[in-house]
Amino acid sequence: LHELTFPQTAEDVISAEILSDSGIDPASTRYIATVSDFRIYLARPDDGDGRCIATFTSTENRPWSAGCASGAQVGAAVFGIDDRLTVAIGEPVSSGVDGIPIRLSDSVTAFVAR
Repeated sequence: LHELTFPQTAEDVISAEILSDSGIDPASTRYIATVSDFRIYLARPDDGDGRCIATFTSTENRPWSAGCASGAQVGAAVFGIDDRLTVAIGEPVSSGVDGIPIRLSDSVTAFVAR
């Protein structure tokens, strides 16, 4: 994942305490974008094998959801954030994900419900 090759900046950091039970490596988090009041971060699992998404609400800065897909998948790892927002890491098959696609970075696409 191209985004994870850049050095982690202050904007990218999520407290290790918040991530303690998530299975996400705190040193790997990278801020990607804010969509529909969610701050979206890309990350790696703490065992290094896979891809993760962590989201926070922008207005309250509260952790919302975090999930990982292990190993190398063909296509995309898709994470439902809420009933209006889905985030995919990799190249999603457009017919498999509902919503309007918004490319957030080289590896991450958001799908916003119509």
